[in-house]
Amino acid sequence: GYVSIKPIKESLPVYASLSVDSSGSVSKENYKAFIHSMTRAVERSSGNVKVALSKFDDEVQFVSMYSESRDGLTEKISAFERSGKKTLLYNSVYDSIEMLSKVNEGRKAVFIWTDGKDEGSSITADDVASFAREKGIPVVFITNKNSKHIPVMKRISKISGGTLHLIESKE
Repeated sequence: GYVSIKPIKESLPVYASLSVDSSGSVSKENYKAFIHSMTRAVERSSGNVKVALSKFDDEVQFVSMYSESRDGLTEKISAFERSGKKTLLYNSVYDSIEMLSKVNEGRKAVFIWTDGKDEGSSITADDVASFAREKGIPVVFITNKNSKHIPVMKRISKISGGTLHLIESKE
């Protein structure tokens, strides 16, 4: 259930956008598992991985842009709290892809910890999948194995060249 972000060559930087679903649709137990997994991904990332960090619920909030400070990133992750009534999942993925597409070097990827539920986004899952493929940025979803939205996340991941990872749920 853990995700590691490592570059293929040490000389090439990796730009990763990590985002967590902080909406009320995610149970407390799943949210704890997401935060733990996200923290571990940051801790295990190698030195030339530059991380953008965000959370989403009623809005998408970027709290760090391409930081290499592992301690600073884990501190910000631990300060995240569940809130909001909507889940702007597709907006979050789209915003992350758009941000990464402006970087002109290295490899790029979007990592999303979510239950897969989207409420209120102004774009669709198909829009996100097409945009990711067009920009050549893979989308990796990390979700609980009991999510009802696995097929949609799996489709976006496949079209974008990403993957889907399942973590244990205590529900």
